[in-house]
Amino acid sequence: MKILIVFATYSSGTQTASGVVEKTLIEAGHEVKVENARESDPKSFSIFDLIIFGSPSWYIDGKDGQPHEYFGSLLKKMNGMDLKYKQYAVFGLGHSSYYSHFCGAVDVLEEGIKKLGGKIIVDSLRIDGFYFYQNANEERIRKWTKDLFTENNKMTGILSKLQHHSKS
Repeated sequence: MKILIVFATYSSGTQTASGVVEKTLIEAGHEVKVENARESDPKSFSIFDLIIFGSPSWYIDGKDGQPHEYFGSLLKKMNGMDLKYKQYAVFGLGHSSYYSHFCGAVDVLEEGIKKLGGKIIVDSLRIDGFYFYQNANEERIRKWTKDLFTENNKMTGILSKLQHHSKS
């Protein structure tokens, strides 16, 4: 499976978490590309079977729980695209003690994906205090990533049937 991981980070936590996802996927035999949301071109999304977004949550423009500013720009570039049948997964880093909307970036990204017709294939992962509990959080990330395989295999079959049905 060809997978794209798009991340944005302020303190390198989301980049580190993306690396854990990447390593787990490669170990399972998948082809993986990792890129920063700042450099990501949504026009290239069509060549990937699965796209994973990873973002910290931040206080931006007077709003709590927003994705990294690079994801704001990326979502604007995605506006108007038809993501029907495209598969996505989302993870987010946050601090429940700092913000009232814990990992709100996950909600914003999920909403943007669904609005354009994309399919979230597994429950999103919300990570609290990544660096405070790094070993435990990396294990959670590995488990979530492995769960993508099971959920993605189910979803791929469903999407194939839907695509075939829509062409008939």
